[in-house]
Amino acid sequence: MTHRTRLIVLAILATFSLAACQALGMKQDASSDSEPAVATEATAAAPAAEEAATQASEPIAAPEAKLGAQVLPTSKVKNHLNVREHPDSGSAIVGKLSPDESAPLVGEAPGWFQITLNDGTTGFVSQDWAQTTEVPETAAAPAETAAEPAVEPPAATASLDPATMTEGVYFVKPHDGDVLEGPVIMVGMGVKGKDLRPAGEIVPGTGHHHLIIDSEIVERGKLVPSQMEIMHFGGAETEVPVKLTKGQHKLTLQFANGHHISYGKKWSRVIHITVK
Repeated sequence: MTHRTRLIVLAILATFSLAACQALGMKQDASSDSEPAVATEATAAAPAAEEAATQASEPIAAPEAKLGAQVLPTSKVKNHLNVREHPDSGSAIVGKLSPDESAPLVGEAPGWFQITLNDGTTGFVSQDWAQTTEVPETAAAPAETAAEPAVEPPAATASLDPATMTEGVYFVKPHDGDVLEGPVIMVGMGVKGKDLRPAGEIVPGTGHHHLIIDSEIVERGKLVPSQMEIMHFGGAETEVPVKLTKGQHKLTLQFANGHHISYGKKWSRVIHITVK
């Protein structure tokens, strides 16, 4: 083989060697791009899934149109509606909502209303068993057409004679200053100027009695809470037995609308009695 021929052969071998090295390098680069790309995508997908799970479990703010609304059980509920800790039917029960009770709407989760009970407990009720109702200011503050006065009229006093009064609530029995044999006494309740109606819906000019024992009048437009010292008469009762401890007691009669929203001081009466 001549010297010229050897040079040509070496040149050809060098060309093939360079091409092979470039091909190998390109393959390594392609492998290094694809693998990190896949790893990065998988890593990015995990937080997205985690975020979606968090959003599904946490309540969202109630729509602005529903702010101030009350949540109450539907007519399908006969005994009570379970209030759960989380928006999940398997979550712990933290309270109950009776058919004649309502609670403020404070948020929502898919298929659930978030409410706050009278004792401050916050939980969720299923939208399959609950509904919302708007409580506008005019309905909540039951002077249907009149604006709220700057100073609310004073509460009715025990000296107001039911025979001459034109509107307000009064005790049929007992009377202010009575000393009664206990522990059970009978309480009779009356109202003038509004019609008695069972709880459940707001009908202007109607409502039902609440008896507050040793506590304060509920301000106009506020929800009468369900507590040990407050008796709700959602069936429009006018006479009930009440068990009291020995000693002096303050009894407050408070009238409220069908959703237990107070009519205020004008529709209340306070007396003091002694149980022996």
